[in-house]
Amino acid sequence: MPRFNTSKEDNNSTYQFRTIEKLLENTNIKFLDFCNRIDEIGLSKDSDFKDNEHLNHLGAIKFSEYFAKCVKEEFNIDIEDKEEKTIKNFDEAYL
Repeated sequence: MPRFNTSKEDNNSTYQFRTIEKLLENTNIKFLDFCNRIDEIGLSKDSDFKDNEHLNHLGAIKFSEYFAKCVKEEFNIDIEDKEEKTIKNFDEAYL
């Protein structure tokens, strides 16, 4: 989750995230740090954060949409196609 830090850099979080990245270097696990993507996501400190570390409802919606887009692109997932298949399978099974 993104965090809003007035200093632009939260040393403790930065250390934690870099440590995680280093631990995952030799794995096939991808770590995405969204803290530096606040502008790209379209988040505003005044309207999208409950406090410096937590998104409010509006921020959560923006982040969820951005996150879904990242997952779709990163893993080449066609979300719409899967939703249509799920609906079709449900309809066939229960209607």
